[in-house]
Amino acid sequence: MKKENSLRKRAQLESLIWHVNSCQPKPGERIVDFGAGSGHLGLLVAFLYPDCEVVLVEPNAVRYETSISRAKELGLGNCTGFMGTLDEFAMVDEEGSAGCWEEDPVDPNR
Repeated sequence: MKKENSLRKRAQLESLIWHVNSCQPKPGERIVDFGAGSGHLGLLVAFLYPDCEVVLVEPNAVRYETSISRAKELGLGNCTGFMGTLDEFAMVDEEGSAGCWEEDPVDPNR
């Protein structure tokens, strides 16, 4: 990965983790990463919050398989996946999901 790309990815992760931290997830809560891609954010969240359930939702089969494979390699037993879209996940998710939004320290206009 080029240095410029890695710096951009790091900034994205830092911003998103700030939002997750501001929600103060409690043990047993579910955190859902919609459009999880290959799992960069969701895997970090699963690592940082081992007492929470993290679900990686990704419609692309290759990215989905990559994210699930990475979770297994890292031993993240609290991390599961769902291959499909947000709408498909919502139709099968019985518990629902809650959101938490706080002001972004990097861009307060978000």
